[in-house]
Amino acid sequence: MMKCSGIEKRAAMTCADAHVCPPACTCTDTTVDCRDRGLTHIPANLPSSTTELYVFSCFSCVLDPCDQDEFKNAQREVRLEQNQITYVPPKAFQNLRQLKRLDLSKNSIVEVAPRAFQGLQSLNSLVLYGNNLTELPAEAFDGLGSLQLLLLNANQLHCIRRGTFDPLTDLNLLSLYDNRIKSISNETFHRLQKLQTLHLAKNPLICDCNLEWLAELQEARNIETSGARCEAPKRVSRKRFAALAPGKFRCKGMRLEWL
Repeated sequence: MMKCSGIEKRAAMTCADAHVCPPACTCTDTTVDCRDRGLTHIPANLPSSTTELYVFSCFSCVLDPCDQDEFKNAQREVRLEQNQITYVPPKAFQNLRQLKRLDLSKNSIVEVAPRAFQGLQSLNSLVLYGNNLTELPAEAFDGLGSLQLLLLNANQLHCIRRGTFDPLTDLNLLSLYDNRIKSISNETFHRLQKLQTLHLAKNPLICDCNLEWLAELQEARNIETSGARCEAPKRVSRKRFAALAPGKFRCKGMRLEWL
């Protein structure tokens, strides 16, 4: 699943090596800890008892859809922060069917492929904050029907395509804090019946008629919007989103057309 530039292909481990802790890592009970060890690749052939894998500062590594078995024994949590990953390919983690939490924060991810997380049927937390995402494909989160928490804060998102969050029927917290979002289609959250918290602060929201539906949704379901404020129009600039009645969200012209 992971390959590294300039690294020779590693020799396959024998059955006798199957329970050996990967070099440069520390193994304690069911955790393989490879944080800040100067690795040049993600360790393969984890001990069969592994439930958690931590890898930080693997600066020459990229996600690759090959070598699908590399993480197969990690059943609870995989943390891949600060590894300069730029791309998440389709089905990158498809063999981790029991995984509960995946953390890809503080990388340099600019693209998530359609169906990138397909196969993670038990995942309940996905952390993607602190990357360089500007948009997401409509099928980015296909297969994540058990997801409850999705952190997309501190990216550069400006466009949320219709249907992007549709597969996330169990989602109760979505963080879009600190992005570049100005407006959102009125069908973006319509299948998120369990959504309780929507972090929208630090976005340049245009609080006109195109966001009236969101004000109505927030009011009807008491969704927490985490101090989000309006950037425009001028009459509502800097006002708290949650403090504005739906009738205050007005347009002079036509509504926006959405992809």
